[in-house]
Amino acid sequence: MPDGKCGTSQKKPKGFPEVFDLQTSSPFTPLSPMIHSHMSLLPTSRSCIPWLLAVASLFYLCGCATPPTEPFPSLSPHQSQSALLQLFHQDIPSFTGEVLFQRGQGSDIGLYVTKGNSTQLHLVRVGSTWAAEGRLASQPWMGSEEDAPRRLRGWIALLQTYESARSAPDGETIRRFGDQWASILKEDQRLLALSVRYKNLNYRVRFSE
Repeated sequence: MPDGKCGTSQKKPKGFPEVFDLQTSSPFTPLSPMIHSHMSLLPTSRSCIPWLLAVASLFYLCGCATPPTEPFPSLSPHQSQSALLQLFHQDIPSFTGEVLFQRGQGSDIGLYVTKGNSTQLHLVRVGSTWAAEGRLASQPWMGSEEDAPRRLRGWIALLQTYESARSAPDGETIRRFGDQWASILKEDQRLLALSVRYKNLNYRVRFSE
């Protein structure tokens, strides 16, 4: 979904959130302690089948990626822009942090997602190669967009939406990239906010004044 594949402006789908509707939410709660706390309750009868199916679905959503053997691509930023980030899962706030978008040489682009002093995700596209590392990536990954793990596809869509926002007109622009919806809000050619919906996840970004 680079610029060349950028979708056209479309009518906002029913239920699509306002891009500038950011709210204060509770901190992100890791999933793994929740799983461990219920391990002792795992039944040994046929009633465990639904639980096993739920675990299988979790691994499916995380995707299977092979850790890279090459060095992480280096992005030399020429321009940076910071923003407040909120991630919603099924319209429930699940993560609040900061995001730093970076533009490099040519079409190189990247982002850092942080919470406090901790980097949660580092995602870049250098040339035609994508790479990600950090807790939100689960494990280091490098490859093409088509081979991206499922858990990274929403973040890739967010970065590509930021990239395409440069050519968006003032006002709110709704774009569709396959099964992903994106909203861009600008005023006087100044980027105010972004929103990306990927499956049951919604990424909302508000830029600093």
